[in-house]
Order: sequence, then C-alpha cells, then structure tokens
Amino acid sequence: QIETNKIENELKDLEKQINDYSSEKYTSRFFALLGDSGMGKTWSCMKVAMELYDENTTLRPIYLDLRHFAASELIEKDFDWKEIIKIVINSSVHTYKKEASIAIVFDIIKSGKAFVIFDGLDEVTVHLKDDRRVNKFIKELKEVALLNKNNKILFSCRTHYFRSIKEQFSVLRGQDRDSTQNNDFTSLELLPFSWEQIEEYCKKQKIKFKVFNDIVKSIHNLEEMAQRPYSLKLITLQIRKLECLVSAGEIVNSSDIYLNIIDESLNRDDGKHTLSKVHKPLIMRELAAYMWKQGLVELEYPDLDEWFSNWLNKNQHISNEYINESREKLKSDLRGATFIIRPHSNIFRFSHTSLYEFFLAWYLFESLKKENIQNFNMNIPSNETMEFFVMLLIRDTCNINISKCFNSLVEYNSSFVFEIYLIMNSLKYELNFNPKFNIVNKCYSERIISGKTVKSIIIEDSTFYDSNFSNATLQNIIFKNVTFEKCNFLNTIIKAVVFKNCTFKKSTIRYSEENSCIFDTITYDNCTLLT
Repeated sequence: QIETNKIENELKDLEKQINDYSSEKYTSRFFALLGDSGMGKTWSCMKVAMELYDENTTLRPIYLDLRHFAASELIEKDFDWKEIIKIVINSSVHTYKKEASIAIVFDIIKSGKAFVIFDGLDEVTVHLKDDRRVNKFIKELKEVALLNKNNKILFSCRTHYFRSIKEQFSVLRGQDRDSTQNNDFTSLELLPFSWEQIEEYCKKQKIKFKVFNDIVKSIHNLEEMAQRPYSLKLITLQIRKLECLVSAGEIVNSSDIYLNIIDESLNRDDGKHTLSKVHKPLIMRELAAYMWKQGLVELEYPDLDEWFSNWLNKNQHISNEYINESREKLKSDLRGATFIIRPHSNIFRFSHTSLYEFFLAWYLFESLKKENIQNFNMNIPSNETMEFFVMLLIRDTCNINISKCFNSLVEYNSSFVFEIYLIMNSLKYELNFNPKFNIVNKCYSERIISGKTVKSIIIEDSTFYDSNFSNATLQNIIFKNVTFEKCNFLNTIIKAVVFKNCTFKKSTIRYSEENSCIFDTITYDNCTLLT
C-alpha cells in the first residue's frame, strides 16, 4: 500500500530522473538501493513502486517505510517479519481498513507475487544495540523472499551506514550463514545530479535558472551541494529569499545558508537520532578540527571509532547523557545520521568538502568566542575555511568582544589574525583595532593567491603598527593608502607587491635585488632604509 499524498509531495520536491524499471530487469531476488545522505533514496523507492504498479507484471509492489517500525516498542523485542509489516502498515495506512490491508499484503507475499520495498534499512539498524541484532533483523526481513522464491525485496540504505563495502555485502547476505548467494543480489548506487538535471528541476519549480545559477556559483561551494537532491531542495527553498536580498543590494552571508542546511538536515532525521541534534554539530566541529590538525581529509573506520571513543571519554558531561545507550549504538548513529559518508571501502569523510571547511571554521569561531585560544594551535586552514570563519564573525559581531578576543589571539597565533585581517579587508569590513602582527618567516603567496589565479589582495586605509614582517614572504598584494608605523621589513621577500600612496613611519626596510616591488607615491617618515 502506498500513501498517495506522500508520493505526490515527494514528486513535487524531487524530479529525479532514473532509468526505467521493467519487470525483465528484476532478475535478482534482492536489491540494495544505496546512496549518500540526501540522494533521494525514498523518492526512488516510491518511483519503483509506482512504475511497477503501472506495469503489466505479476509483481505487486508493497512499499514499507521502516521509520515507522524504528519508532515502535517492538524494536527492543524479538523480530518477526509479520509483526514488522503490521507495525509499518498500522502506522502508515489511513485510507483503508487496517486489518484488510494487512491481510491483502500477506496474501500477496504468500502467493509469490510480492516486490517488497523496505525503505530506510538504516533507520532501524542504527537503533539496534549490536551486530547480532542487526543480522537478526535483516534475516527476518529476508524471510519474506525466502518464503516464496518468486518474491523479491529491495532495501534502501545509506552507503556510509556500513563500516566498509565488505561489511555491507556481508551484512546483506546474512554473514554467509543463510542460503543467499552473491548472484541473488543487485546493488544500485544513486549518483549526484548533473547540472542539466538541476536546470530542469529549477524549471519545474518555476525558478529562473540564471538567477539560481548566479547565486549558487557566487557562494562558496554551493554548486557541489546543489548536485544532491535534498541539498538542492534546501537551497531552492531559500533561493527566493536570497534573490530578494541580492536584488536589494544586501550581502548574502554563506554561513547563514550552511547553518540553515545543517539545521534542516538534522530536523529531517527526526526519529532516528540517538545522539541529540544539539550534540551532533558539536561532534562534527570537533571531528573537523581533529582531522585538520592531523592533516587528514579521510579516516579509516578504526581510526574514526577510536577518535569518537576518546572524545566521549574526554567529554564526560556529554557521555553521561547517554549512559543507558551502548557505544555501538552511538557509533552507528555517528556513521549514519550526521554529515560523514563512506565513499568506498572502510574510509569515511565529510559528505562535502565545503561542510568539512564550514565545521572547521565553526569550531574556530566558537573557540574564539569562548577564548579557547589554545585551539588555534594548528596550521592555517584553507582560504575557504577562513572565509567561512570571517562570515560567522560578521554574522555575530554583536555577541563577542572582537578587540579583546583578537588581542589575545594575535599574541598566540599572529598568522591567523593576519589572515583574518586580509579577508576582512577584502570584504570592506573593519576590525576596529590595530593588531601588532608578528609573522616572521611566514609565506603569504600561496595563501593569498587562490588556486592558479593571480588576483591580488588589496589592503586599503589600514595601519600596521609595530608589526614584524622580517624574513616573511609577501606576494601579489596591493597596499593602498596604508600606514606602516614602527614595522620591521628586515630581509622580507617582497614579490609582485604594489605600495601605492603608502607611508612608512619609523620602520626598518631592507631592499634587495631579490625583491620585485613597485613603490608608487611613497612617503618615508624617519625610516631606516637598508640595501
């Protein structure tokens, strides 16, 4: 039985084009529809059910949303496939008599004409205490197909729920302890949208694609996120508001969009959380910081497992809130309902590079707010991460004492503040204080030039007071209307740097042939010039 209204709503939300399913293609007994978070697994399951219903085939589709069983008390008891189906039908069918519906479903299964779609396998297994109960649950569902060789089953599940591909197939096959063979299974993996599909989606949502295209590509890495159906939905829900802001000349802050996407994603997973929605962003921030400090973009599962266990041990006030939950259950929720995925084998990473960067920026911003300056003991993150950090800072300036926070940070890690200073200046945002930078031996060439571009960072109307740039490298920067007072440029390598209408007061400058800078309308006031 299919909830017609729900399908119609899903069809309006997601117009994903998938290959036509015909009865001739259903040669296997079991199918696994796998995909990352937000890839449209539920919609695709309903699409399969609808097409089978319309086809001239003996297979009768039975769509079952396992989230209904996950919310029931029977999840803690011994599993029985009949009871599982009863719970789901009783919780989801409203337009038919429940007992009649259950009887019809059981008759279809017994007659060998059933194509049973168990949507959201991980919605249940993430709540189970150990692997033994996971295997028992899946085995019980497979009994529907084993009862009659003509019945077929489709499971949908997030790819990253499993620790590895090996575990994925092992679990679905029942640890090779039942009669299921490799050739009994067909695995299907959902891929991201193409840009042509995104354009088609916008047209059906009556969104001007040029407007969508311009806005998405103007905000860091939204283009990548737009390729995932659910993320695309979230972005388009905000696109009209964004269009109004842009038309009104307002600055669109990418941090607002990402915070909304994170919040909506967590709300979407209501009912499957073991870790609370409050703790999950915190855990993701901490994980992003750990991975960056270790120089990692991916983690093998044993390392992820060890990190999470250590994190819980160090944060006993949080761990105590889950004293009645098993660690395995918490780890399953970490894998299946946060913002990390398993792209292959047993390797985990953030579902988007931009989310990795945003959570890291969020970690640094929260550290600054709480004056946990020691958390800045790391290599300077990517330029995109620093931009997110600045966006969060701009968004929340009224709630933090910027001058106090930055004065503390500049003493601990001056390079961070200098990087923030550069970005804020490029955004025409004033810090309202003049930090004393000490960036001895630091290189600001690759950090300032994004990728292969040669666009210069322009610093205007600033004052660098009592700052030390000795032995540093400065490249592709335009200093305009800047005053350098009591600054040290001793042995500083200056390449492709323009100083225009600048004043050097009581500063020490050593100029050598290695430097290639342009001095245009420069004022020297009581400076020491060395050659």
